Amino acid sequence: MFCGSEEDSKALSIAQSRLCWVAAVVAAAVALLAAAPARAAWFPGAVVDGPSQDIVEVDGLDLSLDGSGGVVYIRKDGGVNHVFVSQFYLGQFGPPQRVDPGLTGPSSSARIAASEDGRLAVVFVNGGSLFGVVSSDKTQPFTMPAQIEGGTPASPITNASIDMSVHGAAYVAYTTPGGGGGDVHVARMGDFDQSFKTITGTLDLDSGHQAGTGNGRPSVGVAADGTAIVAWGEAGGVLMRRVGRTAISSNLIGASDSPLDGHAPGPADSPVVALQDDSSYGEVVLRQNFDNGDGQSVSRLIGRNLVAGDLGPAEAIDGLDFPAPEGATDPVLGMDMRGRGLASGSRALSLTPTNALLRDGSFAGAQLMGSLVNGGTDPNTVTAGGQNLTGVVAWMQAPTPAPDGVVVAGRFEINNSYEDEFQLSPGEFGPVPASGGLFAASSRVGDSIVAFAQGPPNARRVVASLYDRFPGRANPRTPRVVHTQQPLLRWLPATDLFGLPTYRVVVDGKQIGETQNTSLRVPNTLSEGKHTWRVDTIDMNGQKRAGRNRGLRVKTTPSAA
Repeated sequence: MFCGSEEDSKALSIAQSRLCWVAAVVAAAVALLAAAPARAAWFPGAVVDGPSQDIVEVDGLDLSLDGSGGVVYIRKDGGVNHVFVSQFYLGQFGPPQRVDPGLTGPSSSARIAASEDGRLAVVFVNGGSLFGVVSSDKTQPFTMPAQIEGGTPASPITNASIDMSVHGAAYVAYTTPGGGGGDVHVARMGDFDQSFKTITGTLDLDSGHQAGTGNGRPSVGVAADGTAIVAWGEAGGVLMRRVGRTAISSNLIGASDSPLDGHAPGPADSPVVALQDDSSYGEVVLRQNFDNGDGQSVSRLIGRNLVAGDLGPAEAIDGLDFPAPEGATDPVLGMDMRGRGLASGSRALSLTPTNALLRDGSFAGAQLMGSLVNGGTDPNTVTAGGQNLTGVVAWMQAPTPAPDGVVVAGRFEINNSYEDEFQLSPGEFGPVPASGGLFAASSRVGDSIVAFAQGPPNARRVVASLYDRFPGRANPRTPRVVHTQQPLLRWLPATDLFGLPTYRVVVDGKQIGETQNTSLRVPNTLSEGKHTWRVDTIDMNGQKRAGRNRGLRVKTTPSAA
């Protein structure tokens, strides 16, 4: 389904997309929205950009705690690949912006990080060099591209990983061609800066080793105090170092030296690292080979808890036991600032997505996520964690038979339980390209986005599916006794990070008006005496949170009852 002409569709807003989707919503979505009592709902298929033959792939997505953020993707401009960003604020994606102007060659490998109030940082590779751009807040345009590290098309910078603190400090870790085939470096941007500065030195144990290449690509996590930690693969193992504002720590942390359930560790790679608000605490997940107990080795996914400079023992996050019938691969980690979250991956042979809960520095038993047999498609599992025991897991699958080809599915997790699986890619947009990118991000309340490319090469879209939690409740603040028959009713704003809610005011069981402000004057005179009133909150997607009735007494004369 598509609303409007192809020309009009190129800048289709998320609000328009929702209307289009609702017009053709599947029965399952209707049932989900109609269910009561409901806590939230998926709103799949909002078009950020397209359909267009120029869209290549989605490269990244991030949300800050306050629900602002953006999606970065590669789109051709004049037949050349360039970097585009759509900023996300108050529940809507803004128009696409090209953020690599002035660079005539093709760009690639874009990554994005978000902080409060719309602050965004984007890094990408052009001509083999690593560049960065910054938008200070939702009102500011992106800076012109600034080179972070030089490279050449023959010897390019690769494997950039970016993260940003809640206060706006950002780090990017990346790999440069080195004497041993690769060296890991890091650059930092301060809370209020608009460009990155490289930090002197490499993170490698030995500059003669091959570090940060292939599945050993670096991963960076940033804490609230503006410090970071980087994990990377080197010489068959996974290593970590902390990074301060101006220097790299000399303390090297080995992340792949722990046995798993008594089985000896082997080569390791694919690290993903994250820090809590308190930089002393964090987590790392990785893929590692272990003795399988049958004379063979098997790849397993493990997580380890970080406290200061020490790592706890390896914990399985793939739901397998020894001897394992198959291996696991592609670990990902979504963690909130309190150390709670999700660790996901996939089985190596059955291609089934998995997910384990992270609670109190430990990973709970993993569960299989996909309800359908995957017909040979890598799930490319992604995950994100909110601040209130919430999270989202999404993956690609090609069920057999597969009338829609590859599709994106997802599940929302809240309070240690998973809601039903939901298809996030509308069938009418066409198949999902397996190499087109898949990303997930969550706000502090659990509002989440899953972004991906969808459609054939000549009509590809950047698609965002939203999980929108119910709005909060508006709490009345008007005194219980008023001395006017047309009082101004006031209330505290309801929590709703995905857009400005509408407030519906009801007095004595009758609606008297709607507003997006936090006050409304009663339009008609109220009689002396007792009344009741409430404020219902309605979000952009029509989800309603009923307010609680509150007593109101009108007393304009001393003799009033």
